[in-house]
Amino acid sequence: KFAQKEKAVLAMAGGTPRYEWNRDVLKDTGVNILLTADLNILPERVGEKDRPRVNPVSSLAEDLAKIWSEYKDVYIDFSDFIYQTDLGKSINQEIDDILDFLQRDFPMILA
Repeated sequence: KFAQKEKAVLAMAGGTPRYEWNRDVLKDTGVNILLTADLNILPERVGEKDRPRVNPVSSLAEDLAKIWSEYKDVYIDFSDFIYQTDLGKSINQEIDDILDFLQRDFPMILA
């Protein structure tokens, strides 16, 4: 439903592109941007307070490392742009970087 909206930004959880049916629905609906960060800081960002544990016998850090190890190529292949979010930039700088990419490579999106 959301993939068919025009001029929308969808922020999807990290598991979304792992499933082929999600990729099929989202393919060719817009620009897919993968936001990445070092695996050492992701558990802190993700937190455990509001998400069910997929594997309660391992730590969140272990789960994230396993998911990245198994699905890294899927995430990368699905993405039009990969943006590293742990380089010490402000949120406004990161937004400007992403907008610059969109303006340069997908100007029709911002029109």
